[in-house]
Amino acid sequence: MNLESDRRPLNPEAVVEEREDPWAIPELVDEGKRWKDLNRREKAVRVLWSWIGKPVLLLGCLYIFICSLSLLGSAFQLLGGKSAGEAFQSNQIITNPIAGVMIGILATVLVQSSSTTTSIVVAMVSSESRFE
Repeated sequence: MNLESDRRPLNPEAVVEEREDPWAIPELVDEGKRWKDLNRREKAVRVLWSWIGKPVLLLGCLYIFICSLSLLGSAFQLLGGKSAGEAFQSNQIITNPIAGVMIGILATVLVQSSSTTTSIVVAMVSSESRFE
């Protein structure tokens, strides 16, 4: 009979310490070259990429995102027009505020972006007011 395996620890915290934490953040290790080990060309590339390249890339992506929202809003203005505004105003279910909130939540879930949904709604409202 093995008495070692039958014994339980007296301190329950001792068991917790032995387990590996699945949510533990691994320690980050820098695998790149150190600055003093780089030659002039590598230093120039690193500075240009980190100080100029990344901000330009970020601003470019932001510009493309804003342009795509503008394009989406223009498309809804063309598709919406006066007939879509009349269809939304004449429907009894859509005039209910609770149903409007539910439709907004559904649209946000389907599009996966609250910014896109908001820009679509703003475009539809502006296209409706322009054709009155």
